[in-house]
Amino acid sequence: MEGLEYREMQPEDVFSALALRNEVFSEALVSQEDWERDGMLASIAVLEGEVVGAIPLILRETTIAPGVTITAAFENSVGTREELRSQGIGRGMIAEARQFLAGRADALLVYRGDEQSDGYRFYATTDHYDLAYSRHYRYGSPETSYLPPGVTLAGKESIFLNFERLEAIFNSTYGRFGGFPARRGEYWQRALASSIYTEFPTEFSFVHIIQSDELLGYAICGVRTTRHNGMADVLEMATLGADLSIAQRVLTGVASVAGERKLGVDIQVTDADPFAPLFQSNGYLADPRGTIIMGQVIDVSEFFAKHWAPRFDLHNTALTVSTPQEEYLLIEPETRQTTLNLEMKEETLHRWLLGRLDLRARLSDGSVTAYGANSQMVERVCDAIPFTPWAYHFIDWI
Repeated sequence: MEGLEYREMQPEDVFSALALRNEVFSEALVSQEDWERDGMLASIAVLEGEVVGAIPLILRETTIAPGVTITAAFENSVGTREELRSQGIGRGMIAEARQFLAGRADALLVYRGDEQSDGYRFYATTDHYDLAYSRHYRYGSPETSYLPPGVTLAGKESIFLNFERLEAIFNSTYGRFGGFPARRGEYWQRALASSIYTEFPTEFSFVHIIQSDELLGYAICGVRTTRHNGMADVLEMATLGADLSIAQRVLTGVASVAGERKLGVDIQVTDADPFAPLFQSNGYLADPRGTIIMGQVIDVSEFFAKHWAPRFDLHNTALTVSTPQEEYLLIEPETRQTTLNLEMKEETLHRWLLGRLDLRARLSDGSVTAYGANSQMVERVCDAIPFTPWAYHFIDWI
């Protein structure tokens, strides 16, 4: 489109970009103060000096596998002026984001829902690949507000006072998982101050069990105070060692929060979540999969060198990857005796680098092929980037 410019949002663009965002998403308004507190970046489209498209971005330190934390740019509230939609402006803003985020972020990630929606199709056509799926588990309004012995109910401030304990318990449950912003420092204070809770004002409850001054398990619940959804949302839940007996007591405490308000309970998790069987055994009804984490690596070679290369020991063997789009040289030893070449689709490469693909299984079923090196080298490559189950927690939503 003649005269259309793509660029990173500058301070003088914030007012116009936010006004466009609030025009497109008028049911969930956000203030400039919220944006600034979240540290919002944006890729914008400008036509004749006016912002006509914006993709807001938040940088988050995100765990993709045990011991592997990347900087991810999370996209949210993508919007284009109505009369200019379906003209490729969204694709242009994604391409621009990849350019100015290079060296500042490792990947683009987004939470999406409804695989049959235009929004999902937009991300799929801009080379975002499905990484994880979650589903809702719902329970109708509990008949009792009974709080089990040893279970304590507190407010938001108690969450902040216990963040070091929460970090230990969260990692005890989800230390082998990936797919979420790293739980360290004052993560929970930042998360509960997010602009999402300005869009949907929420009352928070902290259901927890402390025994001999040790936190054994907890759940953070949220009840929307406006645009009520009739549910007490479980935003996050964890127990020491993913213990199901402790989780059962916490879940009963969650039911008391909902029962007192005559609300149902809504929990979103992936199928790999250690507590999914508990929800089913307690009568929670599972929905078809809903929220999807989609994403793409911004620079394949840089990502590999930064996060995975130290785990590879291929001696004098080079490692290359061939996709229909590009040839990648990932490892070039000082003395090359042979080359191991992996042949795969571009989507497969991105999913592998993000820890979401079992390379050994793909080689076995033939969707990935390899040549040029012996089987021992192939096995080392398979072991170096293991498949990692991903978890989803509604507290992370933006």
